[in-house]
Amino acid sequence: MYCSSCGYSLRNLPHIHQCPECGQEYNARPLVMKGIFVPSMADPPILESIMAPVFAAGAVLLIVGGVQTRDIWRLVIGAALTAGCYVELAQGWAKFKKFRVAIRIQRRIEREEE
Repeated sequence: MYCSSCGYSLRNLPHIHQCPECGQEYNARPLVMKGIFVPSMADPPILESIMAPVFAAGAVLLIVGGVQTRDIWRLVIGAALTAGCYVELAQGWAKFKKFRVAIRIQRRIEREEE
C-alpha cells in the first residue's frame, strides 16, 4: 500500500493512521481504501481533453450564427455550450493534476521496488 498523496510505502503501518511522510490521513481497511494509491488513478483524462474543444467549437459556431441571423436562441444555446466548455476545462484540469500526481507516485513506487 502506498500513500495517494506522496507515494510513501505504508507497509507495516496501522490500517488507519497518518502517512509519516506527508501527514495525510489514510484508511486501508478492506472496502474503504481512503487515501491509498490505486494504479488505476494513473489513467489520463482523455475524454475531458476531447470534450472541451468540441464544446468550444459548437459554442463559437452557434454564437456567430446567432449574431449573423439575430437569433436569440442560438446565442442562448451558444452561451450554454460556452459554460459547458468551462466546466469540462475545469474538470479536465483537475483530473490532469491528479493524473500528474499519480504518475509521480507510480514512478516513485517503481524506483523503490527496484
